[in-house]
Amino acid sequence: MAKKKTEFDRRKAAFEQACEADEHDAVIREGEALIERFPDEFQADDDLIKLLSIAYNNRGNAYLGEGEYDTAIADYDKAIEINPDYAGAYGNRGIAYANKGEHDTAIANFDKVIVLNPDDEKAYNNRGNAYAEKEEYDNAIADYNTAIRLKPDFAEAYFGRGNAYADKGAYDKAIADYDKEIALNPDDVKTYHNRALVIGQQAAKETEERLIQKAKETEEQLKQSYEEQLTSISNPFEINEIYKDGIATSEAHLEDLRKEGKEVGENLWRKL
Repeated sequence: MAKKKTEFDRRKAAFEQACEADEHDAVIREGEALIERFPDEFQADDDLIKLLSIAYNNRGNAYLGEGEYDTAIADYDKAIEINPDYAGAYGNRGIAYANKGEHDTAIANFDKVIVLNPDDEKAYNNRGNAYAEKEEYDNAIADYNTAIRLKPDFAEAYFGRGNAYADKGAYDKAIADYDKEIALNPDDVKTYHNRALVIGQQAAKETEERLIQKAKETEEQLKQSYEEQLTSISNPFEINEIYKDGIATSEAHLEDLRKEGKEVGENLWRKL
């Protein structure tokens, strides 16, 4: 029994030394050796469990950064197997699945993070991003709201919520969120870009609505005018001339509206 304890101590010391050197592969190698030879002692030591799960998680992060999502997920799986309450590993695995485009699986992982840590603003933000990718904008906005409530200066959440509002066509709210994100992070070029696009979309929408309304009003005015003229005329030739004048007038009004729309668009993009 004493010999076994000495061997366990030696393995544990090698494991801890690898942890201090922050060598993920060495930590994992020594940790797995401990599990294989001394499973009971390993499971009884919370520090060993924590350190080995962190090593798998950190190596997973390295693979994640290199775009090797499946390999990263395999390491996160192992970290969670060793430590089922490791919220960080669930969160990182969710990000890996999101990067693969598997948003439902990503959401399930972020759900688990929130169960383990209800005040994790990053988990809400990440889940909001996944919902936004699924075009579930109301769910996304609800998560961004929670993230911002938990961390009022969370710039990424303002950016995400701004994008969700923009996709819903709520341009004023989108611009307000982009403004807030820029105030928190003045060097974020992508936010300036998105804000400019939304300003353009908002102006285009307002112009389109105004021109459509103007066209309807013009059509109604012309219709009323021609009906009044036609009721007092019985000569077919004169009626034909009125129709010709009506067509010419309508085409002229349509051309005016086209020119106005083009002018507005050109002026807008010069300003942007």
